[in-house]
Amino acid sequence: MSDLSGLKILVIEDTDMLLEFHESWMKAFKINSFLFLDGRSGLEYFHKDPDIDLVILDLDLPDISGYEVFAEIRQHRVELPVIISSGYNDDFSGFNSDSRVIVLQKPFSLSQVTEAVGRLTRRA
Repeated sequence: MSDLSGLKILVIEDTDMLLEFHESWMKAFKINSFLFLDGRSGLEYFHKDPDIDLVILDLDLPDISGYEVFAEIRQHRVELPVIISSGYNDDFSGFNSDSRVIVLQKPFSLSQVTEAVGRLTRRA
């Protein structure tokens, strides 16, 4: 199992149950988590903290689309790893050419998300 302790992960997810899931596993792995239910709040935090190691991003958010959030993140930190999380059969082809992105289709398991975090942060 990867040592993910000490990472700073920003999670932008509008489902309470999934936010609780992320908070729980990140606490167990000693990861610093920053959890937001909407895109604007998540982006506001993103701009305040230059030390974020990874973002977990839902594409279907209540205020702005996850695609807009992703574009804003890439505009400021092109190298930042992002896990795209979606429960829909969206067209993910735009993410396929980006080696710093992994798409996880909901529902995903704890092992899938921790493996993705480890690979993107090179802690696998």
